[in-house]
Amino acid sequence: MQLSDFDFDLPRELIAQHPLPRGEARMLRMDAMGNFKDGNFAQIVDLLHEGDVLVMNNSKVVPSSLEGTVGNKAVSINIVKQVCERRWQILARPSRCLNIGRKIIFSDGLYAYVNYKDIESNYIEVDFELSREELFRQLESIGNMPLPQYIKRQERFIDDKHNYQTIYAEHEGSFAAPTAGLHFSDEIISRLKSKGVKLAFITLHVGLGTFLPVKSENINEHVMHEELFSCTEETAQIINSVETNRIISVGSTSTRVLESIMNQYGMIKKCEGMTSIFIKPGYQFQIVDSMITNFHLPKSTLFMLVAAFCGLEKTHAAYKYAIENKYRMFSYGDACFLEKKK
Repeated sequence: MQLSDFDFDLPRELIAQHPLPRGEARMLRMDAMGNFKDGNFAQIVDLLHEGDVLVMNNSKVVPSSLEGTVGNKAVSINIVKQVCERRWQILARPSRCLNIGRKIIFSDGLYAYVNYKDIESNYIEVDFELSREELFRQLESIGNMPLPQYIKRQERFIDDKHNYQTIYAEHEGSFAAPTAGLHFSDEIISRLKSKGVKLAFITLHVGLGTFLPVKSENINEHVMHEELFSCTEETAQIINSVETNRIISVGSTSTRVLESIMNQYGMIKKCEGMTSIFIKPGYQFQIVDSMITNFHLPKSTLFMLVAAFCGLEKTHAAYKYAIENKYRMFSYGDACFLEKKK
């Protein structure tokens, strides 16, 4: 398939710049036959049944966006991933001043030295003189949340540290939020538990690679980024106990972990590792029955995953319907509840 097969026109005004209160977003439901129904996210409680398993990503977003100076020049960086113990890959704006050996000062106690730079690709590595744990403590104090670039606000809000984090986030390590989970409130979680829905948690630390554009017109030439994941024994037991009920993944991250484990072991088991799974049309899902997700960017690997799950034609029809009906898009936008195509 070609990259152009996954393109669509999106009015910029539909890109959500702020979230609604948790549970109050709209939710487009699409069944296995491609039928639509409008609703709101709080209705997820009515859609799930006793014994269903909801699989959620409990990775915690690191406030990894920093403002600093190089000499007398201001620079903004986003930490992308850890390279080795005290070395990190970053994105920087502007990057021209970040020559090897330059010192970036963020605060009295936080600075980094440029260790490596590839001018052509703008790949940059820096060394912090802090351990991972020490760096994360500093980031909690002075860092901002790494909001996607399509959220184009002039101002930053302290509320983003709450809003761009799921209420069940536990294990620090993501540099972008697993955004489908942002819709869940404490009340919704409580109602699901009371109904007998089982909650199972996996961890996938989301990298900024999730926003990298696909540049190859032949999508089979695209190389996915790697992300660290883990699955506990408790989660494996919950999922493996399912017989006739459904397994519903919350977001593309949970979906990718479940399918990665199934591809490797043929069952869900306690494990950890790296995944670079690229789910695109033609992929045969092994374990996920339904999926909760947000609306994704045109020509993105996330849109391709949804197209694999629902069918490309049905996915385009759903997005066309959502755009015509003014659904809010992307990380802070509205939700979908999707059944796997038949």
